Amino acid sequence: MPVVVVAEHLGCSQEKMARGLILSHLTAIYIHHQLPMLSALCAATTASMGAAAGICWLIDGSYRTISMAISSMIGDVSGMILRWRVQ
Repeated sequence: MPVVVVAEHLGCSQEKMARGLILSHLTAIYIHHQLPMLSALCAATTASMGAAAGICWLIDGSYRTISMAISSMIGDVSGMILRWRVQ
């Protein structure tokens, strides 16, 4: 839904919105596939990374922007995990 809302807000064509959704879903599936069976990351976290990829593609379309958004989200999650382990 976040990708659809952003696409409608930007006035994107149906094709561009569909491509953003496809990128979002494939990114989330790929990230989730790389995780072990027992992981600190839940499906909601990987789905949000996919949504970030789709939204960045709609806005900018560059690989660099998409990878920076995903890296930022991964860094946020790893910071939460490390903080929990320290306490």
